[in-house]
Amino acid sequence: YLVLSDPKGSLLSDYLSNAESYTEDELKKLLGSLLDTINVFHNADIIHGDIHPVNILIQDNGEPVLLNFASARQEFARYIEKPSSELHTGYASPEQYLTRGEIDASSDLYALGGVLYRCISGVDPEDGETRMSEFNKNNTDSLKSAMGITDSGVSNELLRTVDWMLQPENTARPQSAGEVIATLRKSKSSSTFIAGSLTRAKGLLDQIKER
Repeated sequence: YLVLSDPKGSLLSDYLSNAESYTEDELKKLLGSLLDTINVFHNADIIHGDIHPVNILIQDNGEPVLLNFASARQEFARYIEKPSSELHTGYASPEQYLTRGEIDASSDLYALGGVLYRCISGVDPEDGETRMSEFNKNNTDSLKSAMGITDSGVSNELLRTVDWMLQPENTARPQSAGEVIATLRKSKSSSTFIAGSLTRAKGLLDQIKER
């Protein structure tokens, strides 16, 4: 994916560090394109495993590109080999911190939920390992819910989706990008949500398979 493309633009992390604010329309366009991308790769049993703002490039035409598929994992049930010290705090799912933790599609969706949370709240999500520890102790979640963010200018439907994606227990999250796409298309404010139109990722994946 990295070798075959050379997109031009700026990292999402640069936009966020410059205190750029995102409207709901912009967030849904960002989410729609990224869901399309990971859906294609998940269907090919490839998990990114390292989604965060530094790995998302906003092209000059506004289209987001997910970078660094070099760290992607083959097969959904593959055990993690990446040291926890290399995980990106707030974006790595809780299971990625386990010695023999397994990642699947929901792990990438957790990270993507973290990206949206950062865009909406202006702060990184709480560390996933800490959240799961508190969850297992039946303590209050250390992460303020997206629904609890006041004056965000974002609809409750999208905020609820973010909270769903950021559930610390992986079985409580959406299990596929398709689930998130279907949910947002049904929402009352779905008129600007775009998904299903991204063919570029599939083309790149086909080229990779041919190598």
